[in-house]
Amino acid sequence: MRKAVSYSVALLSSLLFGFTSYKLFGIPLTYSEGERAGVVYKISKQGYIIKTWEGDLNMGIVGEDLSGPVTMKIWQFSVKDDETAKKIEGYARSGERITLHYKQPYIMGALYGKSEYLVIDVYTKGPK
Repeated sequence: MRKAVSYSVALLSSLLFGFTSYKLFGIPLTYSEGERAGVVYKISKQGYIIKTWEGDLNMGIVGEDLSGPVTMKIWQFSVKDDETAKKIEGYARSGERITLHYKQPYIMGALYGKSEYLVIDVYTKGPK
């Protein structure tokens, strides 16, 4: 009985901590944070009930030389904020090289998108 109460208190505390971090910071606890640069060639709003923005960033061509196998390095991302997604959509239309600032939450979930990475900002020359 005592163990069950302890586990319940620990679980409730964890849930409360996660909910509070979401409300304060807008995203759950993150595993990593960083930037990726390239050209966005696809971004669309997807989902049956909860709609999120999903996109692909072409980070360049990877290969030893032109005579060997050459592949594009594609990075998939999600965007929660409509304003940020519209900016990215504009850059995708122009074909301009951009930098995406992202966070990688421990648990993404349906609220944040299908990919592992949640883009929170976009810029072309440098951070704001």
